Amino acid sequence: MGRSLNDIDFCDLLNGWAVGNGRIYHTSNGGNQWIYESQYFEDYTFLCGVCAVDSTTAYVVGQSNDLGPVFLKYMQLIGVEEIPETSIEVFPNPVKDKCKMRNAKCEIVDCDIELLDLSGRKVMKVFKGRFPSKGIEFDMSHFPAGVYFCKILSSNTIVTKKIVKL
Repeated sequence: MGRSLNDIDFCDLLNGWAVGNGRIYHTSNGGNQWIYESQYFEDYTFLCGVCAVDSTTAYVVGQSNDLGPVFLKYMQLIGVEEIPETSIEVFPNPVKDKCKMRNAKCEIVDCDIELLDLSGRKVMKVFKGRFPSKGIEFDMSHFPAGVYFCKILSSNTIVTKKIVKL
């Protein structure tokens, strides 16, 4: 990591967060590898504390020369490794009622699929298991209009697709 760390916290045996000198790091393999998550406050903020909520969310506290006290809720919705755009298709988008998902290149076999709201909270478990060749259809008619994220987790990648609900 190269810079000094000020705090570290794990939410379970595999998932942990670390902070220091304006940087936020995340591990999902018990600390064997750390991923640099954020550079937003790197040049002018001293991050001194972290509280891991779960594998995608952490609260961070610190001090900024320009802004004074810093309190962040960091959510891991960006910065994920994306399978090429044509591989996972979500349609129609925007959606009114039913949304369909297709695995065009069959690169994802076994997966968990969750629907997240704009703040990153899971609002629905869409699917778990072997991705069917015919695709997946799920009902969004009971959700309010807005922006949602469909998160597809497999053993080697995470794909996040934005869905607009009308």
